[in-house]
Amino acid sequence: MGLPAPKIPSPGRFPKTEVETALRTWWKEQEGSSARYGDPFSDARAKSGTVFDILPKVSSQEAVTVLLKLEKVLGYEPPTSVIKRGGYKTCDEFVQDLTARVSEGYSKKHS
Repeated sequence: MGLPAPKIPSPGRFPKTEVETALRTWWKEQEGSSARYGDPFSDARAKSGTVFDILPKVSSQEAVTVLLKLEKVLGYEPPTSVIKRGGYKTCDEFVQDLTARVSEGYSKKHS
């Protein structure tokens, strides 16, 4: 007996709540893994006016891995182009930006 098929949302409805939940969960997992290993730049980040002030919390390269989680929600893997160049500084920025970009792609795919 096989595994149950994943639930794929109907084409007309963008699963905004599910996408936002998946994105927030992924962000918290990333924070947890970096907390486990520590921040090698914590001393430098404490000082104002350093290059570390402009670094994103999550780089665009790291953020690409969230697309695999979104595949489970959307039924397809969004393209890497939905990830903002330069990365994300906060969880809210990450969720809002990526939800909007994925929603746009979802609408195009299902129209």
